[in-house]
Amino acid sequence: MLVNFYFEKKRAMATGIAVCGSGFGTFLCAPFAAWLQDSYGWRGAHLIIGGLVLNCCVSMEVIVLNKYLKHYIETTAVIKTTTRATALP
Repeated sequence: MLVNFYFEKKRAMATGIAVCGSGFGTFLCAPFAAWLQDSYGWRGAHLIIGGLVLNCCVSMEVIVLNKYLKHYIETTAVIKTTTRATALP
């Protein structure tokens, strides 16, 4: 969903890479989770995986908010400029 939001040119290529990345991540996640569980136990493994997921969520939130804030600043600057120009006698 975010891929479609960020890419206008070559959107199909970006979507294809994102879909392949999800399958590759699933392929690597199972052995990584098993290794974590063997090394740190099930509680430690869940804690580490939860920290990784939280880190990904915060990173994506920063990226998405940055895009929306840029758009908001640009649109409010245009609105303020046009209202000032029309408000003058």
